[in-house]
Amino acid sequence: MSAGPGIYNDIGKRAREVLHQCYPPNPPNSNSTQTFDMTLDSRCQINGIVPGLRVFSGLRLPLEGKVEMRYLHEYGGITAGMSLATDQPVINASAVTGTGNFSIGGDLAFDSSTGMFDEYNAALSFSTRTFMASLALNDKADAVRASCYWSGIPKTAVAAEVNHRMYDNETGFTLGTQHLLFGGTTVKTRASSNGRIAALVEQQLLPWFYLSLTGDANARDVSNSACIGVSALLMSSITNEERKRLSSLRNDPIGADLSFRFSIYHTQPAQHVRAKLKTN
Repeated sequence: MSAGPGIYNDIGKRAREVLHQCYPPNPPNSNSTQTFDMTLDSRCQINGIVPGLRVFSGLRLPLEGKVEMRYLHEYGGITAGMSLATDQPVINASAVTGTGNFSIGGDLAFDSSTGMFDEYNAALSFSTRTFMASLALNDKADAVRASCYWSGIPKTAVAAEVNHRMYDNETGFTLGTQHLLFGGTTVKTRASSNGRIAALVEQQLLPWFYLSLTGDANARDVSNSACIGVSALLMSSITNEERKRLSSLRNDPIGADLSFRFSIYHTQPAQHVRAKLKTN
């Protein structure tokens, strides 16, 4: 376990990684035509400039950028950042307090173009070495999300998430599993109450390079809702030895972590495939 509570986004993070990471972000519509969705996500984090301070920047294409400063303490974590995609950025701030086992925090987003708070969220979590449970109040207190993560079986993790919309009185849930096979291969599966099922296989080809293949479909209409995707992840981190060498005149080592993820998802409902074959 970590010595402190981390930052606000760490609440429920392990469950989100099992249930959502590397899957198609927007499930395709069965009535849609053939589509390609491509994203490039780059992230950089610099540590040790000031004790406890980290600088984080991210760029996502289609254009979506963010820069953020993070301060971590034994009993708390604070972040402050803003988006870079527009002339009138959205300013974010969050704070969390607690220990390595329990944390509670809040998150705010201020839209400078409207002069109003775009988001205000709150969450709490309890975690051990193999278990994490979290409860979050999102979307201006309109949505409640509860999640849990368990990894009591070696190389296997199970996660569940329940979402409830108060205004619409709608409830949905998602279940997912993750298992590490031999040779750096990870297999993930996911099922949701809306009928969508998904599976993912990720292979570590090199210590810094990962390749994943994913599929997503509506179980009620697989032939007209299937989506497949490929994602490549490149990671680079300055080692502890390099950090010590670069920071020989400093008390705290300077470190940098870089990651680049390129993803492409393809959707082509069966009725459009049949129409093409008839045309040809």
